Amino acid sequence: MIATDVVDKYLRTCFGNSEPGDTMHHLLVAEANPNARGPLGQVDPDELRVTIYAIAPVGPDIKPEDFIAQTITAATVQAHQRGHVIHFAALTKEAHVVICDGNDEVMENRSRRMLADRQLEQHPLAVEASILYAAASDGRRWGGTHTLTGPDAGQVAGPTEIVGPIRRSELGIHERLIRMAVGISD
Repeated sequence: MIATDVVDKYLRTCFGNSEPGDTMHHLLVAEANPNARGPLGQVDPDELRVTIYAIAPVGPDIKPEDFIAQTITAATVQAHQRGHVIHFAALTKEAHVVICDGNDEVMENRSRRMLADRQLEQHPLAVEASILYAAASDGRRWGGTHTLTGPDAGQVAGPTEIVGPIRRSELGIHERLIRMAVGISD
């Protein structure tokens, strides 16, 4: 288990600092030797090796979703090759999102179609946001959204600890890879 103040420091490091127009995603991984625990079972913060990956998928043939997934997988493999376990991992993705109030079925259907066609940024209600998903090896999970453009620009929701079973919003490939990296199974 990682102390809450250490987790809070990591979450502040990777979330809430984005600017509109950023196309960079960030992955923070905190790893240590499996035996780097104190007498109460908490991971010694001085033993944690923290790596921040700046993920910038560029090029016409690069699929950003696949590139991010490959980066998470590579970071996990590198930690295991060093004989370490990952105790905490956080991913912030810059993305276009559509925030619907749930009362406009036409707009929601339109956003789903545009998302499937990779044209969500053209939706009339689309805004840029930085989306956080994080997990720790003890089972704790966090999520958050930092709205970068639109009427709610500058609003930060989270990071908030996610309690309970895996939610529908956590079923994406990146969220699954983050949980797998820290040893949480679905």
